[in-house]
Order: sequence, then C-alpha cells, then structure tokens
Amino acid sequence: MFISDLVVAFVVAFVLTVVFARMFRRHGPWESEFWFFVALFLATWAGGVWIRPFGPIIAGAYWLPFILMGILFALLLAAVTPRRQESAPRKSQESRDTEDAKVAALERTIAIGWLFWVFMLLLVTAVLLRYLLVAAVD
Repeated sequence: MFISDLVVAFVVAFVLTVVFARMFRRHGPWESEFWFFVALFLATWAGGVWIRPFGPIIAGAYWLPFILMGILFALLLAAVTPRRQESAPRKSQESRDTEDAKVAALERTIAIGWLFWVFMLLLVTAVLLRYLLVAAVD
C-alpha cells in the first residue's frame, strides 16, 4: 500500500510537472521545476491517501484520487503564480525605486520560502499521520 501509493504519487506529479512546466511554462513561484515537483508530489500523495479511494485499481492502488489531487494542486499553483515583468524600468525612476523594488523582492522571496517549508512540513505530517492511523487500526 505504501509503496504503490508512493509510486502513483510520483508518476502523477512527474507527468503534471512536465505538462505544466514545459507546455504551460508555469512552475509555481519558484525558479526551479524541481521545487514545483516536490510540492506537487507531496500534495498529490497527501491528498491521494486521505481521499476515500474510488475508481479502478491499477498496480495495487486507486489512481483517481491521486490524479484529481495532483491536477487540482497544479492548477492552484499555476493560478497563483504571478507573470514575469519583462519591461525595463524607466530612467526617471532612479536608484530609490530600484532599491525599494529589490527590498520588496527579497521580502517576498523570504516569505515564500518560509511558507513553502511550513507547507512541506504539513504535507509530510499528513502523509505520515495517514499511514500511522492505518497501521494503528490494523
């Protein structure tokens, strides 16, 4: 059960990462596709094990809960990702505006980093709790 759930979550997250990063050019608020994959993998796994199993069983696991959670979370990440600003700042906005923009970008990066790690910790806790509760019942 554990291994099959892990493999299903990995495959779903990998496919969705390729689709969103390559086709839609979206990979969340991070510069790397790797962190998009990690967040998507953990969210897919946590959601897949907590949703009541339904659909066909393939390779010992119910795939539909994992697929639905993966798509939902990938769409959520893609929707909240801001578009990149491609225009250069005007010359009339001198160093003060540039420094303010750099400080704001740094603060935003720090906040996203903290939120990311707190969210990852919550997802890992959710996965572990599910398997511990299932083991306690059996």
